[in-house]
Amino acid sequence: MSNSTTLIAFGGRHSNDHYNKVTKIEITEDLSVEIQYDWAPPMPKKLAYHCSLLVDDSVYIHGGIEYPNITNEDTFVFNMHTKKWKNITTKHDCGQAPAHHKTVCYIWKGSNLVVATFDTRLKKTCTAILDLESETWTTLKDDGRNYVVGGYIFK
Repeated sequence: MSNSTTLIAFGGRHSNDHYNKVTKIEITEDLSVEIQYDWAPPMPKKLAYHCSLLVDDSVYIHGGIEYPNITNEDTFVFNMHTKKWKNITTKHDCGQAPAHHKTVCYIWKGSNLVVATFDTRLKKTCTAILDLESETWTTLKDDGRNYVVGGYIFK
């Protein structure tokens, strides 16, 4: 999440270490940088290569990789005001956890989180939609015509 002066970073990776820290980075008017490394409680898992999306006051984090190389199928929600984490327990049935550049998250019609993945090994696309109100997933049928490239979906 960022605005003109603030960036919130969730997780990440350095060498073989994966992180679950929530870091707040502020740029002041004189362009100095202030960093708060433990700005909020840590993420429920140490993740890298996940996708995240800000919706109103909540950040949705989906997919990613846990150390050493375990894919994460969970979806976590972080409330920016209360600084509390929540785990959405329902799963989509794409058969793979989204991670790396083959994944894109975006908001559709204001109340749905869309996660699209492309498995380069199987040459298969999977698109799942999370209804943010009911917290249930719907997996769309792969018709072979969707492609995820660098964070965009092409038909």
